[in-house]
Amino acid sequence: MKNNSSSIKNIEDMSKTDLLEKIEHLNFFIKATMEHAYEWNIDKDELFISEQLSYLLGYDEQFIKPETMRESIHPDHIVSHRNNTVAHFKGHTKRVRMEFQLQDRDNKYRWVAENGISLRDETGRAIRYVGTIRDITGRKAAEDEMLESNARLLAITENASSPITLKDNDGRYVMVNDIFCKNRGVDRAETIGKTVHDIYTSDVAATIITQDKAVLASGGAMQFEINPIESDGQLHTFISERFPVFSANGKLTGVGEINTDITERKKLDAALRASEREMRLLAATDPLTGAKNRRSFFESGNQELARSKRYKRPLSILMMDIDHFKKVNDDFGHAAGDAVLKNLVNACHEMLREQDILGRLGGEEFGIILPEISINTAYLIAERLRIQLMKLEIISEDKTILFTVSIGLGQCEKDTPYLEDALSQADRALYRAKQEGRNRVCQ
Repeated sequence: MKNNSSSIKNIEDMSKTDLLEKIEHLNFFIKATMEHAYEWNIDKDELFISEQLSYLLGYDEQFIKPETMRESIHPDHIVSHRNNTVAHFKGHTKRVRMEFQLQDRDNKYRWVAENGISLRDETGRAIRYVGTIRDITGRKAAEDEMLESNARLLAITENASSPITLKDNDGRYVMVNDIFCKNRGVDRAETIGKTVHDIYTSDVAATIITQDKAVLASGGAMQFEINPIESDGQLHTFISERFPVFSANGKLTGVGEINTDITERKKLDAALRASEREMRLLAATDPLTGAKNRRSFFESGNQELARSKRYKRPLSILMMDIDHFKKVNDDFGHAAGDAVLKNLVNACHEMLREQDILGRLGGEEFGIILPEISINTAYLIAERLRIQLMKLEIISEDKTILFTVSIGLGQCEKDTPYLEDALSQADRALYRAKQEGRNRVCQ
């Protein structure tokens, strides 16, 4: 900043002859580089424009007032040109970069790109500004041609299989294709100029408006899902691709939309997920009783053991066996034995917590994992289970079947490495319960 101030002072100390010589030198340099450029002395409110720019605009002199230059700017661009320049002077931007139209010596408007930067004094105030102007009329013409090409491409969408629309900045339809009209059950001519509130139910319309606003705010393409009821009376699901639409001069003009009907795909996906859930459930469940099978029981149990050790929380295990189950099968038949097993599991599920794990380990033997339960509390739970199961009455072929269970308790300690170790402890306690007369709980 101090160096800039020093340079300014040196210029001010020059004689008029030296200053003119410097200006001539600068003018020659600009002319040699074939640039259209100008310097704005903000304090004097005076522009010095290069010979090339002076010729382009049809001026007879190179020192002009800013108002003279502004008269050459297209009326549609005067405000944006001023705003960009002022923002730079206030320090909001490092450089001025903008595109606008200038009227040339033949009274024709040319598209130009301006790139400029200001010189500031030691307080940060802009005192001089130098801008270079490049003719981009050819590029803009190419862009217009591209826009025309896109318009022709858009016409092709009239026969596309996906609903396609264009809406202006006010959310009014300016283009809809045939499939959109068919799906919505609307007439094309009547749809143009309407909003989504005229086409969809209020809830779907509100969703679409919110999505369109997000696209306009982001300035980029976005993907959404919408669920309208179509003309067939059915609820459909669409993946809606939205994108901002711009005019040839870069002005945002609205939102484009391409919708893909994924209703059937969603149904297939839902059926597939349901099938996968069912298969996972079948793979983890004992088919007769609905309890976890042996593999699933050990998987869940080892997860609970790891959690118990990590958080230093108690974990108790019950081993339960139906007393004299062979006699039930022999006296009443295997169907009755199956009924006993299923009723036992149903009764246990009703008495146990959701987080407790019940598994059929084989035959009439079951395991129960009780997370966050101490061995003393586990004993009370086991007693309650034993008493409730003893009260169960299973009716089979007009015969009432009663049964009892023996239960052994085990506890996972902090140094218990595997679930099998705690199960072995519970299994030994179960063996003692049977040795001591069955229909009892041992630990």
